[in-house]
Amino acid sequence: MPGTTIKDDRISIRTPPELKQMLTAAAAVSNISMTNFLLAAGRKAAELVLAESRHIMLNQQEWDRFMDLLDNPPPPNPALRAAMQRHQHLLD
Repeated sequence: MPGTTIKDDRISIRTPPELKQMLTAAAAVSNISMTNFLLAAGRKAAELVLAESRHIMLNQQEWDRFMDLLDNPPPPNPALRAAMQRHQHLLD
């Protein structure tokens, strides 16, 4: 059927009774099932965590240093030259 998502993985969790009651009440207020409530909340939290893990925050001094290194890269050191020689065949 088009537009149907297959849901075949299961997650089981244990929770204190008061948290379960809170989640049940929140799902009811949202007029969705507990499963859909938990999936939506979990997805939102996961997207936030992953987005934060992919961003690098720099202060002004760090940003200036980064930009300076992009504009004026240091010369290759011996380790970089050796690595470039070992992998030269990939560049040919």
